[in-house]
Amino acid sequence: MPRQANKIYTSPWGDHAKVEPGSAWDYVCGYPTHSDCLEDKHPKLALHDLVTDEKWSYGDMRDWTTCIAAALLNGKLGLKPGDRVLLSHPSGPIFLILLFACLRAQLIPGLANPAYTPKEFLHGFKTIEAKAVLRPKALADAFKEAGISDDISVDTTWPPNERSKAQVWDLARGDVAKANKILADKGADRPVDWKKTAGIFFSSGTTGLPKAVCISHSNLLNEFKSYEHVPDFDTDPYQPHYVALPLFHVAGLLSWLFAGIMGRPVLFSYKQPLDPQLLMKHFDQSGAVQMMVVPPLLLGITKMKLMTDKTHPHVRFLIAGAAPLGPDLHKESMALFGGKPIIQVWGMSETTGAATKASPVEEIVVGSCGKIMPSVEMRIVDEEEKDVEDGQPGEVWIRGEINMVGYLNNPEATREMITEDGWLKTGDIGYVGPDGDSLHLVDRKKELIKFRGYQVAPAELEDLIQGHPDIADVGVVGVKDSNGTDELPRAYCVLGPNAKDKKKEDLAKEIVSFVKSKVSSQKQLRGGVVFIDAIPKNPSGKILRKDLRALSANDQAKPKPKL
Repeated sequence: MPRQANKIYTSPWGDHAKVEPGSAWDYVCGYPTHSDCLEDKHPKLALHDLVTDEKWSYGDMRDWTTCIAAALLNGKLGLKPGDRVLLSHPSGPIFLILLFACLRAQLIPGLANPAYTPKEFLHGFKTIEAKAVLRPKALADAFKEAGISDDISVDTTWPPNERSKAQVWDLARGDVAKANKILADKGADRPVDWKKTAGIFFSSGTTGLPKAVCISHSNLLNEFKSYEHVPDFDTDPYQPHYVALPLFHVAGLLSWLFAGIMGRPVLFSYKQPLDPQLLMKHFDQSGAVQMMVVPPLLLGITKMKLMTDKTHPHVRFLIAGAAPLGPDLHKESMALFGGKPIIQVWGMSETTGAATKASPVEEIVVGSCGKIMPSVEMRIVDEEEKDVEDGQPGEVWIRGEINMVGYLNNPEATREMITEDGWLKTGDIGYVGPDGDSLHLVDRKKELIKFRGYQVAPAELEDLIQGHPDIADVGVVGVKDSNGTDELPRAYCVLGPNAKDKKKEDLAKEIVSFVKSKVSSQKQLRGGVVFIDAIPKNPSGKILRKDLRALSANDQAKPKPKL
């Protein structure tokens, strides 16, 4: 069959409506359709922290973000619109208040994981050339160790300390009218260029130090419109929205932003390490009928049977994203939920979140991460960057208004990522299923294990091994053979509660045999099985394979079970 040229996949749901230019702050805190949310006489709940039970109305959010924005521009740091700042604060309402204060001041926030090491904080600070740092007192020592001066740091500790004169909350005390005048005088009332950088996410860093991903207001608002155009996207402004994901990650932030644009009450429950029982308790309290989960959380909920069709009859569907969800876990979880949909979304920071999504009112294709979003295009290409034949795997490319502005101060990496005609090379290997619309992911291009000329996808083996009753979690990487010429699949496994008394040597052999009975020869665990206490992951649930490879490099030679 001759190779097809430029096979472009588009959304079966068509294109979304035109997006009116503006900023995310305008859409949440100043949009005309939200007048009922913002009137002081009709305060509507915007943010509710289920961990601390603190609540903020949309009016509170508008007023606090305005006053903090004025304080940031009028303070001793000499900040001005367009300056970049590093924001690191635990996820929850306070994080959003600080983030939207930056947007109101037309500052550009770089969102740093508060669990970063001093080295990672310094990398983020230098990469975005931050003029200031917004962080709580609990992170002061980490920033000090990183060599970042307290003189450019703003203390965001909550609740406020009445004796402090240096906290952002103290600096922001005052009336809103005065704050608005300061913002106007400082130039923060000028229309934003919505195509330029509004905020910065740091890429996952699963293979190295994170890059600074520049996202515009246009990216954010076009992503919302794409999401809104998918069938059965619920726009009821009174339906509670539950968020249990980190807000410095694109999936968590957009999950909140979409609810905020609609004027919904948003209830938060985020605590590290992830506690499935606590999250489900808070989900029950929220009154929400849907929830977005990362696959590790879904695995815990499923293994512990924390949600079934009998215990949660009101739940309409779950959304899984931010990391791969294998078909076996997908089927097992949906069966436990009585067949209720678990819809997948797929994307990355560089695509402002989801580029594909499934609809809960259409037939769920198990193992698929959905169909291309409205107003977005997709190609599947081979190593020569030519379009593959239908149904064949290749690298997924995406084009649309959701694609990032670029990597900050890294034009070479941006050119490697985005072609001259606007296609973003995601690095994910996937194929389109028989229906001609549903995308199925195989694995990350850089994470495939190469054994004797074959490509082995770690995600496939992980999904298989997770189905073993004695395994709670697993991560698979390739390790070099004795000649250093081939990669051998190795499984790092976490024991389940029922396997603690078993001999690890016997269980390792059992796992090897279990996999051998279900896969072809090149996919067998020739690198063996190693038991560890926990699989290293980033906050969104993606396995940190570089950490597993570091473990394998430090492992002493061990006898491998014969295959």
